[in-house]
Amino acid sequence: MKNALSMLSLTLIALIAMDAALASLIWAARGSGVGVVEKAHQRFQLGKSVPGKLADMTAVPVTRKSLFAAGWPGEVISRSASLRESEADGPHVRAYGMSFLNFMTRAYAETQGALPIDLHAGPGGPLNYVFALFRDDRENRQAGDVVVLGVLASTLHGAMSFSNRSWLFDQPLPLTYPIFAIEDGAITEMQPVMTDWRDQISPPDDLQTRWMDQLRRHDLFYTDLAYAAPVLDASPFVSSIRRAVVKKTINRRKTDLLSDPAKRSRLITLTRAILAEFGRMAREDGQTPLVVLIQDQAIPGLDLQDIAGGVLRDNGIAYLNTADIIDPADRTWFKPDLHFIPAADKILAAGMKEVIERERN
Repeated sequence: MKNALSMLSLTLIALIAMDAALASLIWAARGSGVGVVEKAHQRFQLGKSVPGKLADMTAVPVTRKSLFAAGWPGEVISRSASLRESEADGPHVRAYGMSFLNFMTRAYAETQGALPIDLHAGPGGPLNYVFALFRDDRENRQAGDVVVLGVLASTLHGAMSFSNRSWLFDQPLPLTYPIFAIEDGAITEMQPVMTDWRDQISPPDDLQTRWMDQLRRHDLFYTDLAYAAPVLDASPFVSSIRRAVVKKTINRRKTDLLSDPAKRSRLITLTRAILAEFGRMAREDGQTPLVVLIQDQAIPGLDLQDIAGGVLRDNGIAYLNTADIIDPADRTWFKPDLHFIPAADKILAAGMKEVIERERN
């Protein structure tokens, strides 16, 4: 027994030494231009804890233009209010979504006779996020506007989260947004306690404790391992294990959300309720609602047309389904960063223009 324990101790010490040596080698050689070393460094960086990655993002001073501050709803609405004061009179196309919808709407703006555009977006923009932007921007719109809501297939699961940091481990952008649910047939809302990027950097009082407790209790994709032991972020071994386990857990929960009958029903019911409410609010304010179903990936069990087409038709809400124009399985229409290529954006913008003109006449 004593020999076995000695052997185990020696093995553990050797592994720790090898891990430390590898970490030192990669750290010392970063930026060297040596391909294999650079790739190894990048790979281990991806396995850092969420707190470690957020700390890296704030290693340089954060401004409103920094990626760390991108998409926070309060900032988006504040900027919208400022722009509203100086914009030209008349109807606008006001889009609420993510980069996919931004690119498409900008391509629409380049077409002859297009209305002025006004973009509101955040990275990845799940449905709960874009609906909250639409709702909170109500005072900055006017009768006659066309309001566009983007629904992105690859981030629909984000409706069960408070933040991208929960479901996008490799790039945990810190923006936060509410979680909506259906109770007694009505849409209810739970706001995140963390709502400002400045507080994320320097949380006042017990805000960080309350925030972590809220994530742990109510965010479907939160995992303890993603946040645990940031002091071990320098370890290549820990980083590799952490990334593998966290991503596997997140992917399993995504799959369960679409395959488990109860969870799937919850997601679909919520999606349909939000879209119906979007149309109701827009019409109440004298605006033209348009939903863009962005099928950016061919995801088993997630066809936006099947999920949303019926409720949009039943409520008389115009919509554009990108899968009717661009096959998501044909990746020649997509860039390496997974966005549509410019030619696809132009084709989709033409479809958007056709729907807008039809609905306004």
